[in-house]
Amino acid sequence: MNHEGYKDDTAERAIKNMNRQHTADPDASYRNNRAMVAIRAVAEACGLEIVGRIALRDKESGWVFK
Repeated sequence: MNHEGYKDDTAERAIKNMNRQHTADPDASYRNNRAMVAIRAVAEACGLEIVGRIALRDKESGWVFK
């Protein structure tokens, strides 16, 4: 509902999508976290620094982590 008491479909869809993103498959989230730890460790061991965003897609669930 908006501040005037009317149903706001756009806002409700946006909030639903945001909540859905935060409740991704727990196994996919775990695999993503483990991969990021490994990627950072390899970069550090090689004397490198990650300066940009790394996006990963889980092959099982299809979730994209940015």
